[in-house]
Amino acid sequence: MKKVKLLTFSLCFAAMNVWAADVYVTTTGAGDKSGSNWANAKDNLGDVLYKATTGTTVHVGAGVYHPTVDYLGNASAANNEKRFKFQGGVNVLGGYPAAGGEQRDPKANETILDGGINDTDTVYTIAYALLNEQEAVVDGFVFRNATGRKSGPNNDYFGDFSGGAGALIVENGTTEGVSTPAGKGIKLVDCTFNGFTAQWGGAIKLKRPDQTENPKMTLERCTFTNNVSGQNGGGILAYSWNFDIKDCTFENNNGGGSGAGIHTEGPLTINAESSVFKGGKVTSNGAGICNWTPDAGEGEEQQVSTVTVKDCEFTNNNGWDGVGVYCNHAKDCVVEGCTFDGNTGGGAGVIRFNGTFSIADCTFKANKITNHPGGWLDGNTGSISRCIYINNEGAAGAHGAMFKVQMGGQIDITDCYATGNTAKSIAAIGWGSQGTMKNVSIVNNNGTAVAFQGANYTIQNMTITGNTSVVSGAVIDGSWEGGSSIKVYDCTIADNTSADGQNALFCSAGTADIEFDNCIYVQNGDDEVDYGTIFTSFIRNYSIWGNMLYGEGRFTPIDPFTIGTYLDPIKEINGQYVLELIGDDNPAVGAGSPNSAGTLDQLGQKRPEYPSIGAVEKNPAGESSIPDVSSTFNELVAYPSLTTGQLVVRCPSSTGTELSIYATNGKLVRRIMLSSGDNLLELSDLTEGTYILNTQTAGKVFSANIIKK
Repeated sequence: MKKVKLLTFSLCFAAMNVWAADVYVTTTGAGDKSGSNWANAKDNLGDVLYKATTGTTVHVGAGVYHPTVDYLGNASAANNEKRFKFQGGVNVLGGYPAAGGEQRDPKANETILDGGINDTDTVYTIAYALLNEQEAVVDGFVFRNATGRKSGPNNDYFGDFSGGAGALIVENGTTEGVSTPAGKGIKLVDCTFNGFTAQWGGAIKLKRPDQTENPKMTLERCTFTNNVSGQNGGGILAYSWNFDIKDCTFENNNGGGSGAGIHTEGPLTINAESSVFKGGKVTSNGAGICNWTPDAGEGEEQQVSTVTVKDCEFTNNNGWDGVGVYCNHAKDCVVEGCTFDGNTGGGAGVIRFNGTFSIADCTFKANKITNHPGGWLDGNTGSISRCIYINNEGAAGAHGAMFKVQMGGQIDITDCYATGNTAKSIAAIGWGSQGTMKNVSIVNNNGTAVAFQGANYTIQNMTITGNTSVVSGAVIDGSWEGGSSIKVYDCTIADNTSADGQNALFCSAGTADIEFDNCIYVQNGDDEVDYGTIFTSFIRNYSIWGNMLYGEGRFTPIDPFTIGTYLDPIKEINGQYVLELIGDDNPAVGAGSPNSAGTLDQLGQKRPEYPSIGAVEKNPAGESSIPDVSSTFNELVAYPSLTTGQLVVRCPSSTGTELSIYATNGKLVRRIMLSSGDNLLELSDLTEGTYILNTQTAGKVFSANIIKK
């Protein structure tokens, strides 16, 4: 009798078939269907995943798989309640050949998790996950077909326990079989989520279980396209989850309210690298990435989030504030090496940060956002460095085409370049901000070059030229509100055009005191203006102002100081755009402020004991820093060497010549006739990469390399 009972128990345990090893699955199964190898593959993926335990690796052959059980493992449940389960510590690997094999290739061997059970029944959500101390891994799958509950009740319930999300759900709470225990997180690799529609989180919705530290979702080489959320998170909606994102694409998602690509809430950390956020749409914030952290209650410490975005592209997104990246309570947020191109919005900024941040090595191009298209940046401390702003457009009455910074502390801006931008002002320094804008060129824009609002700020080693304002002054608005204190050191400010009857320097409202030291200020249409009556304090020392040379307490008439006589036209040198000093007996040379001696000029050259006036020291030999093309030994002058579209090429022939542009594989991609002098070329239609420019004249071949970004 005892032997019979033991046999019965053994058979029951075998029937449960709970695995903690390698299990193999194909759409048809094979052999005895034990799952021990490909020759005996199982055919019911839903049942395998439901029973899999920590330590199991499930290998899945190419083909289409439908959920077969609900969250209780019930195969007789209504079809729309069925879903796949992903368990912490279980690896699920798709992308094998349909009949099995050792070589995985998710692209070639498409492995599909399909919520369309049959012609009439479709699941609410394709999969859910239960966490534990080990990461759940899902690698090499296409998710498709789920209803996701775009309409109906927003509350969570046990059949559709998402209130949204078509592809994957992680639920918190205490309901057995539904609510996840505490755990490490989920890793998705080479997965595709396309066309999901849901009320909360189009493709994925994640809630944090009852645990102190956030779980983490890792995404590698995943694609989210055409997903729609009725509320937030077109691609992903997450509450207090951390993210690592690499080599992913979020394209044409609609986040409803916020976060077309990703919407996250609560204090958390996001790291995104080498990913694309394109064509996202929201009615509110963050069409690319949105993080919203609640405001602290009375007496509570404010919780913060850290968002780090490197080498990513944000293109053609549409929203309100922070169209590319939004974080309302930011701590040490970083945006580095990113491109923001063609984004639009009715609010403010392709980046919106409030807190502490750094932005570096980014390109902002052709963004059209009502306010501060390059960025609306508030908070405590921040920095912006080595960024390019081209053809961005704000509303006519809005400040800051490059950015508006409004910091309670330090904000330093270095080594940036702005051209072709349009707004009421180009760079806007707002309330309480202090710091330095240094080695920045603001060239050929439509709007006041720099505007201040109750700021205590220094601009140094700047070139400001060719800017035009149709409504006000073209150079500096000392204060559009409040009282500002402004220092302008070592700058060259030339050939800017203000609106009729407007002074190049002005205060649109409020008051400002301003000090110029070691500056060239010429051809701005205001030589005779008495700025002492406009500013609360106006000082100019060791400066060339119109046709006068000012020293400390003295001034001397000089010959007309213009572009063409003592200043070379604008050119790029080592990534800086400057007006170089030229001409014999240039009155700026050696006449500079002793305060500038020993400092570095805009090109990084150390100024001598008797420095020159302006942003750039004159070459000691009295020659241009860029040699004349006749002595370059086949070097073609072309700048900027890193371009998003526009390129200036100097023709080495006085009569013109033909320029050929080659890809690095030797293919000829363009022929252009150059006229004598500098030629402005439009190359925005070229694909990204390195190109070789060649032209011939007088028996010489002239060549240069450029990078199209």
